[in-house]
Amino acid sequence: MLTSKLEAAKRQLDCAIRLYLTDDHLSSVITLSRASFRLLWDIYPTIAQDGFEKPLGKVIENIGWHKLNAITNFLKHADKDTEAQMEPHDINARTGIGLGIILYSRATESCSPEMKAWESLMTLDQPEIWDSHPDPGHDGYADFKRALDRYKVSNREERLAMGRHFLRGFKRIEAGLAPE
Repeated sequence: MLTSKLEAAKRQLDCAIRLYLTDDHLSSVITLSRASFRLLWDIYPTIAQDGFEKPLGKVIENIGWHKLNAITNFLKHADKDTEAQMEPHDINARTGIGLGIILYSRATESCSPEMKAWESLMTLDQPEIWDSHPDPGHDGYADFKRALDRYKVSNREERLAMGRHFLRGFKRIEAGLAPE
């Protein structure tokens, strides 16, 4: 079966999210999410002519491409430092996944169930950063507040379980079923 670069990037990103939500080793999550991001970064200007890569590029320059690429290069270039070790950090996984989702969703105007689950989890994790202050009069506001309160007192394992629950729900919706 032929797979486009865009589809390959989506599959890598979805796999990275599933691995993250099952608390798999972060080096695998980082490798997949960064491979997806770099692929999306390279093809973005050819599939979305909105110029978004320019302001995103400036943000990444402020962070530092060397910092962004450090862990990826560590994993890629084993011939130069075969005995080197690293301690992968959650922020490296989150950054790769987040940047990948931004590019994919802008380029395709869509998100996979995995991406929707990730965005739901990150909205609870950092509501001040994400657009997550719904109108108190909105139908889902009480559910959002309950989820936010639950997230605040949960441990990592419970938070990942919430993410897996979101994923199951979005997969059911995609299949035309009601969420659990």
